[in-house]
Amino acid sequence: MAAKVKYVLSIDGGGIRGLIPAMVLEEVEKRVTDKVKTKAQETLPKDGLIRIADLFDFVAGTSTGSILALGLTVNDEKTSRPKYEAKDLRELYETRGEEIFDKTLATKIFSIVGKYGDLLLNGAAKYNNENLIKILDEHFGEAKLNSDIVNNIKVLVPSYDITINERHYFKNYGSTKNSVKLKDAVQASSAAPSYFRAKKLDDDFYVDGGVFMNNPALRAYTDSVMLFKGSKIVVCSLGTGFYKEATIAWLENAGTLKVAEPIVALFMHQQTASTDYNMIDQQKISDGKLTYHRFQEKFEKDIGLDSTDSGADLKSAAKRIIGDEGYMDNGKTVTREWLEKRANYLNIDINSDLSDKEIDELIKAKRKETFNKFVEELSDNYISKFPNTKL
Repeated sequence: MAAKVKYVLSIDGGGIRGLIPAMVLEEVEKRVTDKVKTKAQETLPKDGLIRIADLFDFVAGTSTGSILALGLTVNDEKTSRPKYEAKDLRELYETRGEEIFDKTLATKIFSIVGKYGDLLLNGAAKYNNENLIKILDEHFGEAKLNSDIVNNIKVLVPSYDITINERHYFKNYGSTKNSVKLKDAVQASSAAPSYFRAKKLDDDFYVDGGVFMNNPALRAYTDSVMLFKGSKIVVCSLGTGFYKEATIAWLENAGTLKVAEPIVALFMHQQTASTDYNMIDQQKISDGKLTYHRFQEKFEKDIGLDSTDSGADLKSAAKRIIGDEGYMDNGKTVTREWLEKRANYLNIDINSDLSDKEIDELIKAKRKETFNKFVEELSDNYISKFPNTKL
C-alpha cells in the first residue's frame, strides 16, 4: 500500500517582497482550478475556486510569509471556507504596501549601536506600526490560532522572544496550542529589527522570526514528519528573492546609521540559503520520503524589505519563477555570466555555441516545465481525495 502524501507550504520573510510568493500562489490557485475543471469538475468546491488551503496540509510563514500563511488559512465563519484567495493578498501588497511602510510616519533610528546589547533588536524603529496594525485588524479581526484555521490545517509562525532570548513558534498543534490572535502572531513575526518596534504580548517582547528563521522550510518539514507519521512529505518552499551582494554591504556602512538594515538582511539571507542546502540534503537521505521544491529568484539589484517602489521588478521576478518571463524579455539585457550561473543553478547543460537569447529561452522553458509539473501534481493529489473520481 502506497504511503499517504502530505503537502507542506513554506513561505520566506521579505517585507514588501512578499508580493512574489503571493503572485506565485495566485497562479497555483488559478491553474489547479483550471486543471480540476477539465479532469474532475464535480470535485470543485461550491465557490468554484480551489484555494491554497485545499491543497496543503501544513503551512508555515515567517514575517511577511506569516501574512500569507495565516491569510490563506484563516476560516470564513459564514462559509467555512478560506476567507481569502491568493489574489486578495497579492492586491494587499500592491495597494497597501506604501501604507505599511509609510515614509511620512517614519521615526528616527538610534545612531548609537553597541552600548546596549539589545539595541539592534529593540531600539527605535524606522516605521510607525500603526498602519500595519490597522491592516492586520481589518483582515484578521479577532480570529485565533487555535480555533480559526480552516480545514484542520497545521500552521507555524516563527518569532523571537527577546525578553527571554529564545525562539518562539506560534502554532496550532502540539501540547501547547496557542490561543494568540492571528493579527498578534503576524505582528510578532513581522517586527523586523530597525523597521518596526518589537511586539509586546503579555509581559514579553517579540521581534521578526527572520532573525533566526527567515526560511521556515526545515522546521516545517521536521514537524510534519512527526505530525504525519509514515507519510511521504512534499515541501513547496517559496522565496521572496535575494541580492547576494547585499549580504556584505554592511561592511561599507559600518559605524553609520545604515548599519542595522544590512545586518538584518545578512542574517536573513544566510539562514535562508543554509536552510535550502539542508533541505536538499534531507531529500537525498530521505529514501524517497521527501520531495523538495524550491521556488526562488535572484535580483539584479538590491530590493529592500521596504522598497515599495519596486513593484515592477517584483512582478517580473514572480513571472520568471513560473516561466512566464525571461531575463531578456521586453528588451531587457543581462550579462552572459548571469545567464550561465542561472542555467547552472537549474542544472541546464549549455555550450558556447548558444546565444544569450537561446540560453534565456532554455531557462524560461525549464522553469515553466518545473512549475507546471508541480501544478499537475497538486491537481492530481486534490482529485485523489475524492475516492469515487477517476483521473
